[in-house]
Amino acid sequence: MNLKVIPWLKNRYHVNVGLSDHSRDPFLAPIAAVSLGATVIEKHFTLSNNLPGPDHSFAILPNELKEMVRMIRETEKVLGSGVKGIQACEEELRGFARRGIQALNTISEGEVFKEGKNIAILRSGNQQLGIHPKFLFDIEGKQATHAINAGVGIIHGDWK
Repeated sequence: MNLKVIPWLKNRYHVNVGLSDHSRDPFLAPIAAVSLGATVIEKHFTLSNNLPGPDHSFAILPNELKEMVRMIRETEKVLGSGVKGIQACEEELRGFARRGIQALNTISEGEVFKEGKNIAILRSGNQQLGIHPKFLFDIEGKQATHAINAGVGIIHGDWK
């Protein structure tokens, strides 16, 4: 079916693109086409694949058509907008999932930061989130400017 031509047609001609599907499978090609940007699906349907005529043998049945439309609508939903952002359903876990530089144990004022000894890149859980892991090499080997409790995130100003 060469469905990968769908994005090419959309970009080349700046028009809506669809699929005229004459396969017997009620779901595979239409859902793949929608996921590639098709906005119109043409599919033969029949009341019985045993009826006489050239199209009935590959046409889908009414219950298959209903399920195909449902699956296409679900596919459109899961494709989303194409803009990366934090979804409302992700917000609750965001604080737990992000990683920062965290104190492995209590760090005394003047103690030297060393990955694996007193600091590590970890998820903060309920503790203050530390700075981004990209700053690990800036911190390692530096001294703590004050005491830091175990689990707390390392932030700018915590080292000299």
